[in-house]
Amino acid sequence: RFSGVQKLDLSFNSISSLEDLSFDKFTSLKELMLNDNQIDSLPYHSINRCKLLRILNISHNHLKTLPPISSP
Repeated sequence: RFSGVQKLDLSFNSISSLEDLSFDKFTSLKELMLNDNQIDSLPYHSINRCKLLRILNISHNHLKTLPPISSP
């Protein structure tokens, strides 16, 4: 159902945590927009299965640290 989604825009949604969100079903996801929320951490397990992800916008949040990021 979500496997064909290439861009997901969750900006301006007052999201404070990604702990309960999983992007596992978004196997074609290339762009994830999380800007202008209230996110304070970016859990590695939340997005690590998005192998095609090329753009991640996490600007204008409350982030304190970022997980290690590796490129393919």
